[in-house]
Parts: sequence; C-alpha cells; structure tokens
Amino acid sequence: MTFLNPLVLLGLAAAAIPIILHLIHLRKLRIIEFSTLSFLKELQKTKIRRLKLRQLLLLILRMLLVILIVLAFARPTLKGHFAAESRAQTTAVLILDDSYSMTASDEEGEYIGQAKDAALNIVSLLKEGDDVYVVPLSTVGRDGTPDPTPIRDMAVVRSVVGDLHVTSIHRHLEDGLLLAGRVLSRSRNFNKEVFLISDFQEGSVIPNPSNRKVSDVQFDPDARIFFLPIGKKEVQNFGIKSAIIQNSIIESNKSFTLDLALGNFSSTDARNYLVSIFLNGSRVSQRGIDLPAGQIVRSEFSLIPRSSGFLEGMIELEDDDLLYDNRFYFSLHLPERLRVLLVGTDADTRYLSIALATRTGESSTLKIERAQYNRVTASMITNEDVVILTNPNQESTPFLDLLAGFVSNGGGLLLFPGPKTGPATFNKAYAPLNIPTLSQVETISGGSATFVEIEKAELRHPLFEGMFERSNQQSAKTEARSLETPRIHTLARFNPGTKALPVIALSNGAPFLLEQRSGSGRMLIACIPATLEWSDFPLKGLFVPLVHRSLSYLTQEQVRQPNLFAGDPVVVKLSDPRVRASVETPQGVDAAIARPSGSNSSVMFSETLQPGVYTVRENASPVSQFTVNVDPDESKTARADAQSVGAMTNRVGIDTGSITTIDQPASAEQIVLQSRFGIELWKYFLIVALVIAVAEMIIARDSGRDVT
Repeated sequence: MTFLNPLVLLGLAAAAIPIILHLIHLRKLRIIEFSTLSFLKELQKTKIRRLKLRQLLLLILRMLLVILIVLAFARPTLKGHFAAESRAQTTAVLILDDSYSMTASDEEGEYIGQAKDAALNIVSLLKEGDDVYVVPLSTVGRDGTPDPTPIRDMAVVRSVVGDLHVTSIHRHLEDGLLLAGRVLSRSRNFNKEVFLISDFQEGSVIPNPSNRKVSDVQFDPDARIFFLPIGKKEVQNFGIKSAIIQNSIIESNKSFTLDLALGNFSSTDARNYLVSIFLNGSRVSQRGIDLPAGQIVRSEFSLIPRSSGFLEGMIELEDDDLLYDNRFYFSLHLPERLRVLLVGTDADTRYLSIALATRTGESSTLKIERAQYNRVTASMITNEDVVILTNPNQESTPFLDLLAGFVSNGGGLLLFPGPKTGPATFNKAYAPLNIPTLSQVETISGGSATFVEIEKAELRHPLFEGMFERSNQQSAKTEARSLETPRIHTLARFNPGTKALPVIALSNGAPFLLEQRSGSGRMLIACIPATLEWSDFPLKGLFVPLVHRSLSYLTQEQVRQPNLFAGDPVVVKLSDPRVRASVETPQGVDAAIARPSGSNSSVMFSETLQPGVYTVRENASPVSQFTVNVDPDESKTARADAQSVGAMTNRVGIDTGSITTIDQPASAEQIVLQSRFGIELWKYFLIVALVIAVAEMIIARDSGRDVT
C-alpha cells in the first residue's frame, strides 16, 4: 500500500487526543467513607467494571475514527512496485490531433479546445524533471523529420500546449503511435506513458498505405497507453473524395469532362445538394445532387475553357457543419504556343514539317525547332513540350539520358522508326526510356498480300475525339477501315508487353501506334516512318490530323498542373535556375525559392500548408502552377468503431491490455493516478469510519444511561 497524499499522515498524531481526554477525566479524587453506604459497594463492582470496559471501547473507537479519517485523506492505494514508481521519473508522450476535423464543436466547445484542456490536466500530473514530448499529429509522418526533443520544464509544456492550433495537414493516428514507440524505446525512465487525444475519426484510424512494415514495432510492455476521445456530437459533413479530369485532350473553346466523387459522411440523406464549379473566379457550372447517407456519388460536369494560359479551377460545396473540405482546387495550363523539337535529317522530317505547318493561324500555334541528333543540346530538350524523333538508331548516351529525364518529368515523345532503326542497337540504346522492345523490321510479302492496312482502332482514346463521324450501324472495325488508311509494305514490329497500349492495330495483328508511359510523361511509338520509304502514310488523310492530335495529347501532362495534399512537398521545375524564382501562395504572398545547386533545374518546396492555387514565377512571370487540397480522408468525420481502433493498435504492436480509454476527460486525473499507483482505498476507509462513528454514538448513549 502507498499513499498519494503522504503528508496528511502527520494528522495521525490527532489519534492521541482521545487518550489525553481520557487521562484528564481519570484525575484522582479524595475518597470519603460513609458507613451507611458501605453495603452498596459490593453491588456496584460488577456495574463499574462494565462501565470501564465501555469507556475503553469508546476510547479505541474514537482513536480508530481519527486514524481512518486521516488515512482516507492520505489516499491509500494498492499496487505492486509502488515505491519505485512513485520516486521514478516519467517519460510522457502527448499526441494531440490538430487536424481540421478538430474544429467541430459540441456542447462542451470546440474539439481542439477540449483537447488542449485535457492535455493540460495531464501535465498537472507530471513533475519537474519528467521527460515530456508534446507531439501535434500534423508534425509526424514526414520523411526526414527528426523526432521531437523532450521538455522538462512544465511551464514550457503548458505554453506549447496552449499555443497549439488546427492545421490543414492530415495524418494517421498510427503515425503518432509509431513515433511514441520510438521515443519510449530510447527512454531510460521507469514510468512510460502515451496520451493520444483525438476525435478518433474514421479517416485518421484507417491504415496508412505508406507504413508497410509496422508489425515489427513492439511497444515496451510496461508502457501505459491512454486514449482520450474528444467530442460527442454527430457531425454532418460532405466532402469531395476525388476530382478527375477524364483522359481527354483539353484545348481552348473545347469541352472536357470533370468527374467528381462526392461523399456524404453523415447519417442523414441530402437532397439537391448544391455543387458549383468556377474557372478563374467565374462560375461555369452548377448542379444539385442527391447524396444518400454514408454513400459516395459520382457526377460528371462538362466544362469549356474560354481562354489559354493558366486556368484556376475551384469546386465549391454547399455549407455544412465543417467548412474546411467544401472547396477543392485544380489548375490547367493551356499553352498559347506548343513547343516542339523535331529531330532528324531534312529527308526524314520533310513530311512532318509540312504537316506541322498546316497548324499556323490556329488559336494554339506551334513553335517548331529543328535539329539533327548530333546537334541537340540540353536546353533544346528541357525547354520543349514534345520531342519528335525520326529514324532513330544508336544515339549518344548523354542525349538519351536527357531524353529519358525529359519524358519522366512529364514531357511528350513521338517516335517514328526508319531504315536505320535496327532491333539490336535500338533496344540497347533506348532501354532507359522504357520503350517497348523492337522485335524485328518486317517486310510484307508472300501470297496475294503485299501490304497491310489499319484494321481497328481504340476509338475511345482521346486521339480520336472528333476524328471519326460514327453512325449507329458502324462497328469500330468499319469506322477504322472507312478512312483512307495507308498501305504498309514494311514495318517495325514492337512488342507491346504489359505496359504499352495498342492504340491502332494493323490487319496482320501488329500495332500501328503504341502508347507507353514513363514516369509522368507519355510516349507514342509508330511502326512506320513519316516518309514514303515503307508506306504511303504521309499522303493519306489520316496523317495530318493524327500528327496534330498526337502532339496535343502528349502535352496533357503539362496541361494538368500537379495536385498535392496539404503539407506535402512539391518539386518545382525552373526553366532557368539563374533567374529569381518565387512561389505565390493562395494569400498572395511571394515565397522566395532557393536557387538549385549546380546544373539542377528543380528545387523542393515544402511550404504547402494552405489549400489553394500556388503560382511559380520566374522574374515575376508565371511559369507553372500547382494546387494544394485537404486530404479526402479528413472528410471521414464519423467516430471509428472499436474494431477499427483495435486493428490500428495491432498494426503498431500495442498490446490491448496496456490501453486505457478515458471517455470523460474530466476523470483523466483519477484514472491516470489509479493506473500509476493502483486502486485508491479512501472510499473504503471512510465507510469504515462512518460505521465506527455510528457504533461510537450508540455505545456512548448506552454508557450515559448507565451513569445516570
């Protein structure tokens, strides 16, 4: 047994008061004998002995009453090893959920305020010299972020907790528990405690896909884990799960489709819930959508950009209990001029040059730069949107490395093979680009067939939007053959494998046009050159529109500006690392970017805490944009069930027997103390004291009657 208030034990000295009073009443009296009363002495001896026994019993009861009351105020507890624990220092990890969902309120106030109050109550149980880690949930889970340092000054701990505020960053609770496990594994203190204070929303309890090997983590079995769930109100919340621009070619004054996935994360159906879409601040679409409770509903919106340049898009939902996830941002860049690098000899690029010249005068013109393979420089590649290769063979390694990086970073590549394209040398040289393997150069001969034609096309591919006029009776095969297709007598047979998509196929089964992704870029690989050596393709009606559509399609990775979640870093690409560069935040503040080192043209930018559109500027001119949104998991505001919480603790290696859930934060102090020192016995001591007090009153009354 131990005592939580040991100084009160000094009050045990009060148990001597009944003895002192008893001794005072036992002062010696002078005895005067009366002969007429002497015959009564024998009759009173028995009664006097009984009276003395009662007085002794009253003395004992009164002493016990004082002792029990003092012991009750000293708060005795039962637990093993209490002596060591009461003297040992404590390592306490306070994990506070500071995500946007903590802006909800109930009758006890805003969740984040309740969480801070609960944390301060925990701090009051710690003493100077204890190692305290205050961990806002938004600060964990980042690669390269060092673990926090302990605070041993309780005044500083209270200040850190008091300054806590919500952020737009979403993190999983298991990330915080994993950090706590690392901290406790390095601690040498005897007492180890973790306090997780959160609303325990579904979105923060679900598994974090980035934590692949968390099952190996094991918490110290002696560590005590406390869960303090905040909030009792059911929140009515709607959010945008995803906003996807369908695989289409986006151009000025031409419609594209935005596919929205809207979630109703409450238990009440919503009728005609209003959704609005804005481009550059102007509302371009609005619709009411029915959202059943707990369901995800998909809806398509058709949008038409009316200008080129940067288009800042915003999706806005009708107000609900939580406003932070009612807006979703996206950005498009429709270039005024498409920059194309045409690589090859004059003979190899002759017909392509003629086809590209037909685009002059359109609203989106082309800027063509021509070069032969041995004259291509790094600046030529990095400053272009699309590179067209003709008749490739075995180019230099520096050139191919530049080209691979260009495509991987979002550039487009259109490749036409030719007579110089040999399978052995080509496959070895172009392996860094992940181009499908060239199996052979095939010449069509034998039988009655001296050439092959286009047999079928993947007409749902964006390349063919508006190219074919489909009739109800026409099949895909009929539509493809209705074109004046080329007659091909020699072709390069590429093996599509599992990653390449055959866009157009020939009558002999060989692919005519393949699409292959590499990194964030796209490649289109034809099976014939853009000359008359292997076919009459440049003379057919398909040639010019297919070349133009291919260029537009290959630039779509640059059209769709990057989108990331709040708190995630983004790689900012600079066209000229020597000029002054900055990022304009959604608040209109310019954040300077450090110049990249050496010849590197990219730099990491991590100040992405505010949702909205960010504009990258070089010498004050916009060169790119990216958007920041709240993680859709933050919209899942319903309280996670016990099974989900249990699965989370199992993932991070916590024994469920070491977890104590404190449903009422006001009772945290009592529960934590009981966990540290055991079950308090003061209630039982008071009950026994009350029984003794009643017994003392009864015996004292009977004793008074005997005296009279």
